[in-house]
Amino acid sequence: MFIHLTNYAINKDNSDKFKSAKNALDDEGHKRSFVTVINRLRNEGVDVDKLIVEIKDIIVKTMLSI
Repeated sequence: MFIHLTNYAINKDNSDKFKSAKNALDDEGHKRSFVTVINRLRNEGVDVDKLIVEIKDIIVKTMLSI
């Protein structure tokens, strides 16, 4: 009855420039794994440990609000 379309669902078939990742650890393409994003951020000098703590904090606060 209802459907949720993500940008990925729409773009994968409608863009000549859409590039799929070849595997879960591929650092190219429009859809990447969380591990790949974290590794890239770490390589760019981001404090990934702090980021993960902040993400967990947001998740906890979101769940508490429900």
